[in-house]
Amino acid sequence: MVIALSEVSALFEEHERNSRWFEENYERLVEKYDGMFIAIYKQEIVAFDEDPGKLREKILAKGLSPMTVMIEYASKKPLEFIMIIRGFIDRSFSPPAPAVKAFISIEKLKVKGYIKFLLDTGASATAILDRDRELLGLRIDELEKAPTRIGGVGGLVDTYIARDAEIISKT
Repeated sequence: MVIALSEVSALFEEHERNSRWFEENYERLVEKYDGMFIAIYKQEIVAFDEDPGKLREKILAKGLSPMTVMIEYASKKPLEFIMIIRGFIDRSFSPPAPAVKAFISIEKLKVKGYIKFLLDTGASATAILDRDRELLGLRIDELEKAPTRIGGVGGLVDTYIARDAEIISKT
């Protein structure tokens, strides 16, 4: 699908309007939607859900394109920190994606090694690929199954928790 530059410009402008609206109304929104993903279209909430995959389904059911809807997460929890991370473009993904090389250590499981982490500013969790889990020698049966699945544009997947993992990257 080819998108005209004028369409891209209009999408960015609408995203900026939605972003300003979200920030201006954040206190009210977080009171009503705490712990929820919310879909904003033309400065209005059009759908909400705890599960991003279900939220996507709701957006599509309304006849809206996920490309034109801004998704935000409302939470009473304060932002803990902000950091600048220097990385690289990993061309092994299609499309190429921003990534960092980092050292991961899970002392209790005797796991240590370097792997690539994709950077996703919209993610609420850090995850590693199955291939990296296998490269590290990390077995699923050694991990605690997460109470919820993680979702994205491609759908939902079962996830597992690696407690006390340390991730070290040079910034």
